[in-house]
Amino acid sequence: MLIGTIALATALHLVPVGSWIHSNPAVSSAHAASTAGGPKSIVVGTQLLHRCQATEPGYCGNLIVPLNWLDLRQGTIGIHYELIPPRSGVAKHTIVAEEGGPGYASMGTAASYVPLFAPMLGNHNLLMMDERGTGGSAAIDCKPLQAFVADYARPAYLRVARDCGDQLDRTYRAGGAYVRASDLFDTSQSVRDLAAILASLQQGPVDLYGDSYGSFFAQVFAARYPQLLRSVVLDSTYATIHQNPFDAYGEAEIRFAYDAVCQRSLACSADAPGNSDERIHRLAERLDAAPLVTTTRTPRGASVRIRVDSPELETLLAAGGYDYETYRNLDAALRAWLERGDDVPLARLFEFTLYGPAFYAYGYKEFSAGMGLADECTVYANPFSLLSSIPQRRREYAQATAALPPHFGYPVSNADALNATDEAYDECLTWPRPTLDDPIITNHPPLVPATLPVLIVSGDIDTVTSPGDNEQAFRQLGPSARLVTIPNEGHTPALGGPYLYDPYHCAARIVRAFVTDPSASLDTSCTARIPEIRTVGVFPTVLADQPPAAPLRGNQADADELRLAALAVEALGDVIWNAGYLNDEYLPNCGPGYCGVGLRGGTYRASNDLTRIILQRIAYSNDTTVSGSAAVLGTAFIGAPGEVRARGIHAADDSGRLALSLDVAWSQFQVHALARIDGVTRAGRAIHAIVPAP
Repeated sequence: MLIGTIALATALHLVPVGSWIHSNPAVSSAHAASTAGGPKSIVVGTQLLHRCQATEPGYCGNLIVPLNWLDLRQGTIGIHYELIPPRSGVAKHTIVAEEGGPGYASMGTAASYVPLFAPMLGNHNLLMMDERGTGGSAAIDCKPLQAFVADYARPAYLRVARDCGDQLDRTYRAGGAYVRASDLFDTSQSVRDLAAILASLQQGPVDLYGDSYGSFFAQVFAARYPQLLRSVVLDSTYATIHQNPFDAYGEAEIRFAYDAVCQRSLACSADAPGNSDERIHRLAERLDAAPLVTTTRTPRGASVRIRVDSPELETLLAAGGYDYETYRNLDAALRAWLERGDDVPLARLFEFTLYGPAFYAYGYKEFSAGMGLADECTVYANPFSLLSSIPQRRREYAQATAALPPHFGYPVSNADALNATDEAYDECLTWPRPTLDDPIITNHPPLVPATLPVLIVSGDIDTVTSPGDNEQAFRQLGPSARLVTIPNEGHTPALGGPYLYDPYHCAARIVRAFVTDPSASLDTSCTARIPEIRTVGVFPTVLADQPPAAPLRGNQADADELRLAALAVEALGDVIWNAGYLNDEYLPNCGPGYCGVGLRGGTYRASNDLTRIILQRIAYSNDTTVSGSAAVLGTAFIGAPGEVRARGIHAADDSGRLALSLDVAWSQFQVHALARIDGVTRAGRAIHAIVPAP
């Protein structure tokens, strides 16, 4: 039977949590249920769970909890969760995985959480809760806000944000009146929901993993309920107190990351010495003077007209933490435009990046924009007081922006940084005034007791939750926290960042080792083996712009042929990298496998697993074509790094003077990898050379 709402709420407020949490529940019947002939339901604690209709095999429940834990008269909502029992049938511990956003449903990320913890699921439960307002837990559907193209700087956005708050305040009724629910879908309420679920399932102490905003949730839970936890893992986190309302750490990370990526890259550091930030600043000035208006193509080849201005450049820069294509392409693309007037690579980069997950229209049960806004407006620091009137909020915001340092947004201007399409510094200007006094954190640092082990993993080129954010949280949590910075990785490295799974088996392995024994020392030596982002050195407009490959012993090709050989490798690398936009689940493919277009023309097709890629007259420069077949082998999963092998790549220039037949190979796992080129010219001369691997 279900625990009654009033009794459960009373327990959470008045009874020490440890008195009604029991460790290691017997779930011996669960293993059989995971097989085709097993039972459809199991009992865990006081809960009857039913087999989920989901991708990952597990058992789902729905716990009725108060809409407002601080006022039990205001009705109830249901909180949906999934428990995946251990394969052995006996749970040593329970791992709880909490998703980010805020606004994403945790159960929607089961396909990533299961591989992350797969080696431990033989004797561990995996529990996921859809946070209130998401997924199966009273998901908020503010239709105009959900459909709004992300542009927080426009007045239209502030209108739909206001309307969403008003909608929440007219959704729930109790005692014959509407409940003020616009401040009831926040982290403070949600952590109580998870504590209630753990109580009803009789689970604890548990190992809590949170990624991105899920790590913020995990910090709040740990500060309030440390006795329910065995360990805490924060995958890309940020501070819960003393927050900077303008994300100063994120802006500083942009300045660091793009320069660091270029300096670490063999190609970029050789072809573009100096400071990458200065080049980006020149691009920002050019876009401020006159936006780039041109025609380009989507990842699937449709022709589109785009307009790119400097605020959109800030959006592109911020995307680096989860879309490595920006790191890979931006420096070379901006140089092509500023130095040669060639806007093709830059236009494609903006279209491809902003075509992707940051601007994809999710369904509200997958990602609730309404829940995200409701939570952010009540738990994040705003550059104005929500207790002020809206006119006063506007004045306070203007004062706060005027007080920013002159180079806060560098390499773009402050105005452009504040008006970027993905920034939300003023998104809560029109949100309803909160009526509930329910702070997320009530104690002072250290936020967790010294007996609770905490691990923070942080990507050192993460522009979303930057290393500075992680370090601030690390200092606030206290002496039991450990911080591991993962080089050459962006957002949520343990979960795999843009790859969805960790392809280098490093951050994820460190997390699993910590959860297995939170008191043991950690082996982090794998971080030295994570390769740098391979950036483009030059986007050649014509073949003469391409640096030649470095000849090896036995090479007979001349300088122009070595240029063409190097260009062929870059064209192949460009196709493999961009196939990721078609391989990701947010883009439909074009039939069996994947297909796309070359930088300046031509097409490619690839098998579902990318073990066969066919290039058809790919035009990487205006005067060359590259054709042939290649494969990415030895990958951990589709789209992951692997060993690139290509045989019979045919490259030619338009004059008919140069033609090559090449075999090419390189490793996407190796630090500072070189691509090996072997082949012959049309005249039969041998080619043996190397170039930085793309």
